[in-house]
Amino acid sequence: MKMQKLRLSIIVILVLLVFVLVVQNQEVVVTNVFMWRLSMPRFVLLGVAFFAGGLAGYLVGRGNRPGSGGSE
Repeated sequence: MKMQKLRLSIIVILVLLVFVLVVQNQEVVVTNVFMWRLSMPRFVLLGVAFFAGGLAGYLVGRGNRPGSGGSE
């Protein structure tokens, strides 16, 4: 029961932090990607960068585990 309350508390805190991040970063920014010029809210850009970094870390890290079938 205590672990469930801790987990719920952590989830609520994370949701509040994401909400604050979104509210404070609604300004539209222009980003140049190669030859394209993209306009999007800053929180969308932060989300895309966070997701891309997590995906890259996952892909790089999964090949280094013993027995994972990756390149050794």
